[in-house]
Amino acid sequence: MSSTKRVRISGIVLGLAGVVALGLSVASAHVTVWPRESTVGAFERYTVRVPTERAVPTVKVEVEMPPGVTFSKLAPKPGWSYEIRKDAAGRVTAIAWSGGALGPDEFDEFLFQARNPREAGRIAWRALQTYADGSVVEWTGPEGSERPASVTEVKAAPAPAATDHPEPAGTVTVQPSAATPPTTSPDVVGIALPVSLAALLLAAGTLVFSLATARRTG
Repeated sequence: MSSTKRVRISGIVLGLAGVVALGLSVASAHVTVWPRESTVGAFERYTVRVPTERAVPTVKVEVEMPPGVTFSKLAPKPGWSYEIRKDAAGRVTAIAWSGGALGPDEFDEFLFQARNPREAGRIAWRALQTYADGSVVEWTGPEGSERPASVTEVKAAPAPAATDHPEPAGTVTVQPSAATPPTTSPDVVGIALPVSLAALLLAAGTLVFSLATARRTG
């Protein structure tokens, strides 16, 4: 292979690698909520991961609570203040962090706890990212769009594992008592003792009578 062809192939490979790296960097720049999977009805610890992808700092982040998700608590974030927004019924609808700054090439994470819906499904976390120049990026689109909302799949809890030797239906397991009662009741013992003594005396009397009879006949 000539050196010219090698140079061309190397250039193509490097170009493809650059495109892949660019795609990965753009994808990773989205505002995302983790974990991506959770369990129905669970109190989950969610993490909002916010990267700055512009030349000016991120100064505010707002995340909406999806329908069916019940906000519980959040973790304080040093350098940032927060606002918890509610509807007329008192349900928390969004959390907004502000007052801090994430410079270019920086990212940070914001933590909160919430209870998942009681039914399985996919929940979308709509988020707004505000920059120091006043521009707002809306991460509210569908999956695959340029600015998608982060999605968590809520699954049903796994069924309990079956035992290796299941007991037949209707089997009743009785646990032994700590104090095992005697096998013979006290009343039976009280009756058996005099009977045994009488039998011993009768045998002794029979022996004495036999000896006396033997002496007379002798």
